[in-house]
Amino acid sequence: MQLCHFNRSPELFTVFPICYDSPLNVAELIEHFVGNNVLTNRCNLCLSIAKDVIIPRIINNVMNRRSETYKEIPQIVKLVVESFYEEGLELILKEVVGFLNSEYRHSDIASSNSLMKLYIDTVAAIPSRFRESALIDIIKTNTQSLNKRDRVLASLIIPLVADFSTVLSCFNDLACDSYSYVRSTLIKGLPNISYEHPDINRFFIKGCSDPMIQVRSAAASVYGNVDTCDLHRFIKLFEDDSTAKYCLNSLAPMIRFHGFLPFFSCFERLMEDNLNDTVQFIADNPELIDEAIIVDLLYQYRFEPIVLKSLATIIFKLSDGEEFLCLLDADDELSWRKRRDMAMLCQKLFGFYGNRLLNITLKIANDKIAAVRNESVVLIANIILEKKTLTDMEPLYRHWHQRLILAKVVNIIGNPEYLSHMIERLRNDEVENVRNCLNNSLNKYCL
Repeated sequence: MQLCHFNRSPELFTVFPICYDSPLNVAELIEHFVGNNVLTNRCNLCLSIAKDVIIPRIINNVMNRRSETYKEIPQIVKLVVESFYEEGLELILKEVVGFLNSEYRHSDIASSNSLMKLYIDTVAAIPSRFRESALIDIIKTNTQSLNKRDRVLASLIIPLVADFSTVLSCFNDLACDSYSYVRSTLIKGLPNISYEHPDINRFFIKGCSDPMIQVRSAAASVYGNVDTCDLHRFIKLFEDDSTAKYCLNSLAPMIRFHGFLPFFSCFERLMEDNLNDTVQFIADNPELIDEAIIVDLLYQYRFEPIVLKSLATIIFKLSDGEEFLCLLDADDELSWRKRRDMAMLCQKLFGFYGNRLLNITLKIANDKIAAVRNESVVLIANIILEKKTLTDMEPLYRHWHQRLILAKVVNIIGNPEYLSHMIERLRNDEVENVRNCLNNSLNKYCL
């Protein structure tokens, strides 16, 4: 199998850049982090300040879980190493990286993720001239650790190594780790490894059928960024109820390579249990799926909140959206609240569809529930304003409920010349409610 490796993921490794062009930048950074004015420019930054002020503040902030300060720690690390070279590196590795390793090792579930991310960002912030050798030493040490969390950290940072051959033996040890979280973490990092080797391929293939759901789920989530070619293995993960939802993370690149049809049945089944996630996938990637297929998938769920929320987003991303008009027709829906919700959605979509919503608007205006009919007022007003004619509104004169809607339309449009005939008819309406509503609308314009 030929692995298709993508560029390193920006989500996994966040290295915060820092500008050192001005000494003031350094002074401001240290002052902001430490909380007092310990130096006026970069020349005042000495190793003793790093040892006695900066490092203790890092330790204190982490021990007290002041997560709002975490984003500054990688910047401080970069600054110290760039300022003091080997001495700075030794200080950072011993006092900061070692400390963060220990904190993660003993952390509770609530703080473990933030500490894990801080650890990655911190080692990634070590300047490149020192980073490679430092990473290799850390990975080799942690891989041999009896503590499973140390080995998790090794799995996390192993993709950062430029010359992957130097840690291939560690990779193979971690790939066989008895702790499933180590294996799943290693799999999640595969898209960030540009090194080609059969051992890496074998590990990924084995991970796809790992006995632990956690590992298989990890393989499903990165599959599209590792191996878009092997359709059969991905389909097996998509058909598995325990890993199907994680396949959504890989589905876009798989569709680009194979089209959507091979995944239709799996996707349709997943919608039954994970409607929010599947609809969100469609909303994020409508261009990857044929419009008729999207309509087919969404039709039975069109009144669900997530669909009502996402439908406008989906339609606005399309060039025409004609296929979706059937989703907006709620005339056969028994729940008046759902009919009203769809009518409100039509208002949002008028700018996209315009007069193509005429037939649906007339159905809304003829609804048996007043709360639904009232949602047609804005739609009718928009149609009249766009067409500057009342030709299509003749069906609304048959019943006083609909004539009442027309009277409310005047409240929005006013009394332009092309409405004069309609207004005259409504002035002489046989129903008092219609005449009163029209007068109230006209009074708004002092007509």
